[in-house]
Amino acid sequence: MFKKLSIVLVCTALLACNKKDERVVFINSVSNNVILAGYDKLQKSSELLYGESLLCETSANYSAVLEKIKPQWRQAMSDWQHVQWVQFGPIKEDSREWALQFWPDRKNLVGRKTNALLKQDEAVTEQQLASSSVLVQGLSALEFLLFDESFNNNINYSKKHCLLVKEIAKKLQITTKELTNEWQAFHTTNFSQFQKPLPEAEVTTIDQGINLIVSNIVVQLDKVIDKKIGSPFAINKPIDKSNTYFLESWRSESSKNNIRDNIIAIRSIMNEGGLKQYLYTKELNQLANKLEEELNITIEILNKEMVTLPDNDSNSYFRLLSADKKSAIDSIQPLVTQLAKLRVLIKTDLTKALNIKLGFNSNDGDS
Repeated sequence: MFKKLSIVLVCTALLACNKKDERVVFINSVSNNVILAGYDKLQKSSELLYGESLLCETSANYSAVLEKIKPQWRQAMSDWQHVQWVQFGPIKEDSREWALQFWPDRKNLVGRKTNALLKQDEAVTEQQLASSSVLVQGLSALEFLLFDESFNNNINYSKKHCLLVKEIAKKLQITTKELTNEWQAFHTTNFSQFQKPLPEAEVTTIDQGINLIVSNIVVQLDKVIDKKIGSPFAINKPIDKSNTYFLESWRSESSKNNIRDNIIAIRSIMNEGGLKQYLYTKELNQLANKLEEELNITIEILNKEMVTLPDNDSNSYFRLLSADKKSAIDSIQPLVTQLAKLRVLIKTDLTKALNIKLGFNSNDGDS
């Protein structure tokens, strides 16, 4: 009897030793299946964007080249939105976040600085761009050059304009490649090495890793609600405080797409990232299912808004808010209400269930 009991205890101990820590499984899934996969996709779309821009060197029809670049810019911006929530690791080095996208930009710094480069006598070189402000090195500067209303109906774009697009696209490709490569190193030497973290490691314990992931989800959702919607639509403020130019990506009329991509990114943390499974292992099935349900409802609302009019652009937040502020604000209320429910579920219920303490975050990039 004693011998049998001893065998059972030994076997149980061995199983406990060999059993994977579900916290580590979750962190590694987010790191590999969401963050690294997202950065890799952003790198590839940036490479394709740069590839399209090389036509600026050989084609004399610069307007046609720029039109061809626009869809690829939209794809790169969409891919960036899927990893925009990540506010740790290599993205925080060398002002990379601002180099990729500078927003909010209430003083139109991107437009002014990019226009200054455009007005130089000679075409901007790779070296000049590298030594310029990060504000003119990424997606925001490209959006200005490709979509700004000051260039509307311009059928005679200059070679200098097209070449500046090419140089910025090249810089964007370099930045995204560095980001992907460094995340791979960051993951190998940090998220996968909790037992022996590096002295300079941003995360030194498993619980810190989980805290970082969840708190970044909260910060991204706050940004969507308070800055991407609340500020331009003047939610809970007098209607005259609304401002179309506070919208993210207003020039390209991609504001709504960006928000949808942000919410899809959070859902990917649930599924591909393994948050749902992690909650199951902690017997938080009801919370996991409710969170997935509310994310799906939010995405359905955004998808429905996108098909209420024949084409996506005519139903953009920029045009709706420009045409009739009151109607635009009224039309967005279902989304605002749903996002508020989602915020409570994540910011209160999820963090409490996982015993996560949220700190202050100022959402870098405000101006």
